[in-house]
Amino acid sequence: MDENIVLKIENLEKSFKNFKAVDGLNIEVEKGEIYGFLGPNGAGKSTTIRIILSLLKHDKGNVYFFGEKFTNHSRELFSRIGALVEKPDFYLYLSAYRNLKYFSELYGHKFSKNKLYETLEMVGLSGREDDKVKTYSLGMKQRLGLAQALIHDPELIILDEPTNGLDPQGMREVRNLLTDLAVNKGKTIFLSSHILKEVESMATSMAIINKGKTIVEGKVQELLKNSQTHIYIETNNLPNNFNFENNKDIKVIKIEKNNIELEANKNVITSVIDKLRSDNIEIYSVNSVNSLEEYFIQLTGENNVS
Repeated sequence: MDENIVLKIENLEKSFKNFKAVDGLNIEVEKGEIYGFLGPNGAGKSTTIRIILSLLKHDKGNVYFFGEKFTNHSRELFSRIGALVEKPDFYLYLSAYRNLKYFSELYGHKFSKNKLYETLEMVGLSGREDDKVKTYSLGMKQRLGLAQALIHDPELIILDEPTNGLDPQGMREVRNLLTDLAVNKGKTIFLSSHILKEVESMATSMAIINKGKTIVEGKVQELLKNSQTHIYIETNNLPNNFNFENNKDIKVIKIEKNNIELEANKNVITSVIDKLRSDNIEIYSVNSVNSLEEYFIQLTGENNVS
């Protein structure tokens, strides 16, 4: 197996009675990537993450870490992995520092006070390290959960909704931190999030799953390049009966007053502009949006990934 593949899921299956939550899932995550793991409600994301972390037993298939097939006898592999899964739980009557120290020692790590404080500062909890966690907001607890995942300097970091509860500034800080960990420190990050713009701004590769199966997997920019684009055109003298009936490559979203909204590949924009000009229609602006959100909806037919 390629040593550059940090995480591989092979033909994974998991059923709950008559419901198949994961159905022959296959993905590969390369070293140093920020890998977006996306899908609508009920797609099987959380189940898959729990299987990866051995929190849930799967029915069929295999999970590989760092080129090694995971079994119950290879749990030492988890020393190379950090994880934040859904809502983190802490001892509310203890400080953030005490919580981090306790959980580190629980997993066999003894870090200096400076190391613990540096990690809390890295996730944005500087100045609040000695406050009891019961005084923390949801976003601050999420930061503490991230510190817990990072404290032992893992090679692979698995994060399920890491920006949950954070304000825009906090989301930006976490985004910058994860990007720095991947780009400058060579960490591999497996990221599940319902905030598609956050994933788009960070992820180098991604998989979109639905009904437990992989719909698409690949480099983010390559996948988006081949997707449909939303085209917005502002004009000033659009006839009431104007249409694009003769162009089968264009899907008309709406034509009203002085605004046109289309869905098409980028390569038809020139022909759209030529048609408008040939009909003596003045063009004020043309904007195209080729986003992960649009691509996600095209593939799944849904706009809810939480």
